[in-house]
Amino acid sequence: MISVALATYNGSKFLREQLDSILAQSMENFEVVACDDCSTDETLQILEEYASKDSRFKVFLNKNNLGFKKNFEHILSLCKGDFIAFCDQDDIWESNHLEILYKNIGNNDCIGANSLIIDENGIPQNKTLLEYWPIHVMPKNEKELFQHELYSNVIQGTASLIRASLINQALPIPENIKYHDYWFALVAGLNEKCKYIGDVVLKYRRHSNNASEYQKFTIWNAIKDLYKFSKDRKGFYQDSLSMLNNLAHQEQLPLDKQKFISDAIEFYTNLSENKNRFSALWFYIKNYNVITFSKKSVWQLFLYRCLGILFFGIKG
Repeated sequence: MISVALATYNGSKFLREQLDSILAQSMENFEVVACDDCSTDETLQILEEYASKDSRFKVFLNKNNLGFKKNFEHILSLCKGDFIAFCDQDDIWESNHLEILYKNIGNNDCIGANSLIIDENGIPQNKTLLEYWPIHVMPKNEKELFQHELYSNVIQGTASLIRASLINQALPIPENIKYHDYWFALVAGLNEKCKYIGDVVLKYRRHSNNASEYQKFTIWNAIKDLYKFSKDRKGFYQDSLSMLNNLAHQEQLPLDKQKFISDAIEFYTNLSENKNRFSALWFYIKNYNVITFSKKSVWQLFLYRCLGILFFGIKG
């Protein structure tokens, strides 16, 4: 059985559309474990309405507002399934969402898939999240995916499925970890048990106040972002460092994973301290086909290095 883990808070505007898409799944052997975090709108009433009509819905209410991460951890303790599908309150699942993830997870502990972006009104933007992530070629194996994940997460929580046994390895989520889905993907990747597929399994709602966060990936945008030391960028670098430092302290790390993590920590340290940014750029260029998973030819990579030297004075 699959448990659908749904954390809600003041989500009544789009919740029915999401719940209807869950009920329309091609797989029927699932439960929906919803935990409301003290909503002040009609979210709880909507959940209870669906639960009254379908016994697969289990609805819980927190006594106090826990915040999303703690609410999510609480939900995981209530799930009974062998697999757990993360669920947001405002997306729309494709009818084969669970089927695709379940059939493709294999022996892995975590699998992620692609999403079609829609706007606040549900209108498709004719773009998928994969087009905005710095990954151009699917990794051949789980080891390559783990290397990439250290620099950019493609395992979007609401388009993923995890094996319940992963919970024991990943919980409790460290206090300074901001992104729970990223954390689960990295922990699974330590044992090369994380997988990504390009199938679209949901419509991912981007609201008007955050739609501008995404820009189409190019190497020039990436290099420009390395030198954009704004408060937001510094926060992102520090969040990445927190994630990686916690990962480095996991027990019985394989030697190759230690090296991968150590390199990534040095990279983000140089960026977050606003020092040695030339070193960070040079590292990025040298490891371009790992970080972006773009199978550029040797001469193209050589060109990028020459451009780095020409415009930034970087020496290898």
